[in-house]
Amino acid sequence: MFSGPIFRLRYLLLRHSDTVIAAPCSFHEGWLSNAYAPEQRTTNEHIDLVEGAYAMSKWQIRFANVARRLLLALAFLAYTSVGQAAPGFTEFWLAPPNVTFLNNVPGGEPIYLVTIAGDTAATVTIDQPANGAFTPIVQAITPHTSVRTNLTAFKAALKTTPTNTVLNSGLHISSTAPVTAYYEIANTDNTDMLTLKGADALGQEFYIPLHKHAPFFNEPSYASPEQAIASFDIVASQNGTTVSIYSPVPVDGHPALQQFSLTLNRGQTYSAGYSGSNWSVPANHPSGAVVLADKPVAVSIKDDSVHNPSGGCTNLQSDQLVPVGALGMDYIAVKGAINSNGDESVVIIATRNDTQIHLDGAATPAATLFAGEYYRVDMDYLAASSDNAVYIHATQPIYAAHISGFGCEAGLALLPRIDVGGSADVDFVRDDAQSFFLMLVSPAAAVNAFTITGAGTATIDPGAFVTVPGTGNAWKAARIAFDTTQAPVDTPMRVSNSAGFFALGTLNGGATTGARYGYFSRFADQIGFALTVSAMPGAIAEPGGTVTFSVHVANAGDAPATLAAIGDNFLGDLDARGTCSVPQTIAPAAAYDCGFARVVSGSLGDIQTETVTASGTSLNAAISAAGSATVTITDVIFADGFE
Repeated sequence: MFSGPIFRLRYLLLRHSDTVIAAPCSFHEGWLSNAYAPEQRTTNEHIDLVEGAYAMSKWQIRFANVARRLLLALAFLAYTSVGQAAPGFTEFWLAPPNVTFLNNVPGGEPIYLVTIAGDTAATVTIDQPANGAFTPIVQAITPHTSVRTNLTAFKAALKTTPTNTVLNSGLHISSTAPVTAYYEIANTDNTDMLTLKGADALGQEFYIPLHKHAPFFNEPSYASPEQAIASFDIVASQNGTTVSIYSPVPVDGHPALQQFSLTLNRGQTYSAGYSGSNWSVPANHPSGAVVLADKPVAVSIKDDSVHNPSGGCTNLQSDQLVPVGALGMDYIAVKGAINSNGDESVVIIATRNDTQIHLDGAATPAATLFAGEYYRVDMDYLAASSDNAVYIHATQPIYAAHISGFGCEAGLALLPRIDVGGSADVDFVRDDAQSFFLMLVSPAAAVNAFTITGAGTATIDPGAFVTVPGTGNAWKAARIAFDTTQAPVDTPMRVSNSAGFFALGTLNGGATTGARYGYFSRFADQIGFALTVSAMPGAIAEPGGTVTFSVHVANAGDAPATLAAIGDNFLGDLDARGTCSVPQTIAPAAAYDCGFARVVSGSLGDIQTETVTASGTSLNAAISAAGSATVTITDVIFADGFE
């Protein structure tokens, strides 16, 4: 079913004259091995893998950097006066991770599903569609309250284990109104949470952003079947889903560099990880593996009982991913509270060849990556007060996962893109009385517009924000600590901003216990146009005549959109033609209507198709849509009835 270039990823391609040189992948931290064994492949066979695989000239890099800074400096314009649906989603999927029992016995528990209602009361149903023995759990949640559902009793049914086996462990959550949800392994030592990303999590193409950093090794003393391995876990949302996997390193049951496929039904799961010789060595993590599916799936990652070089801690690192289509090229990571020699990191995985990584606006790339290649950004140099964040720009979409925490205890959170994404309102809950931080990324023009509501006394001080280097002063970041009076335990709170979309994560834990880290803002805002065209009349007698075309351009997204250009396949640019005029600003759920006329001519039976295209921007990203109408040329009807 999956033919074509995506499953020939065992080759990293370099174009040379009329041939493509294909080299087997050899991955290590930051760079490719020089130990290539090239073989010749024809251009026609592999040219489609070389998209974007040419380095830019120096002047192009300088131009791109200047343009990027300009866009970032203007980004707040696209983020102002925003409107967005209530926080949360009405449906979530998760393949629950298997966490070793042997770390802080009983390890991997307790397990909680936390759901937070927004402005509307919600009835939440928790079920396992592929497990007929599971009785659905139904919870009623009143507005602006939360429910912590203890799932520990169902641990055996929830664990996605063993690897290389089709299982029935998929967790499905549905709600009658939007809610925020996360899955928490709340052990007092080996702990983390997976923020559930609803519709943003479902997709058909994923890369796996696990690290390969040698000091972050898994605790090796735990024997099978309780090994603390790194894995990625997949759940199907529909019956008959074909999933294909390609890994640059071996995973249980499958050698490296060899694509394999399996079929999952709704709620079924599959875990891919390595439990063979030297399983605890990060070089054997399936970092950069590719997951493709012919129907929407959700994918999460887990790195169990990870050591930290600054102390004797071991902690779980896990989160749910978003698909490649929801990724961006600009990310900001806010420094946490890991020890200064704890190797706080951003794990980057490229999704296309020749992806350049630029840090803090530097013109010279820190790395150039192939699709699936890994690079680690070290954040130990940052000071949490004066220089509290790193800005990462890539020339093509990437995954960015932040490893942060307290002392030598580190959790993991997938970072949301800043070019498209974010939220106007975010709900969160503090898990316990340990240290608690809000991690905030905001357009600089919006830092004075934050409010926080709930039972606590917390406020968001604009003075806590620090300008993020390399963004042309367009973005600011803050790490704000709250005590239990400001943000009480198990009490929902909402952060809102009236002037812009922002990213919000929570970091909760302690230097000797563990860290739970995750982002709750949107990862992939819905943006785009929907365009329809109608013709009046839809049929005209030969040889033709004047036809009026009506154009309806709707903003199908969550944020304001700018209609910058409109044209059609006969007349070209429609600006100032008829009633059409650009630019236009279209609010969410609103539309722009205009019309124009032209003479349509032809012979009996001819059908002319008028295609109108609209393009513009929303949240600083390009959007476009097209629509068509047809006009049929009919026979002439005379007054006496003869044709």
